[in-house]
Amino acid sequence: MTRERCLVDRRSAVVALTPLGRERIEAAAPQHVADVRSAMIDHLDATELATLTAVADKLCERLALLQPGS
Repeated sequence: MTRERCLVDRRSAVVALTPLGRERIEAAAPQHVADVRSAMIDHLDATELATLTAVADKLCERLALLQPGS
């Protein structure tokens, strides 16, 4: 990752993912997904999974409203 100047608010900086960083995330992703599934998702029944999905969807909608330009 690198720090870059924020073009919208020059008082701050943003973190940018480098090509190497993307490669490392992509390499780690399959094991991460398997670990989360094993530790959490596989222990939920259909009703619990539906509730979790509804909560996550609601949070994503709220976060989308907080994005600049929304």
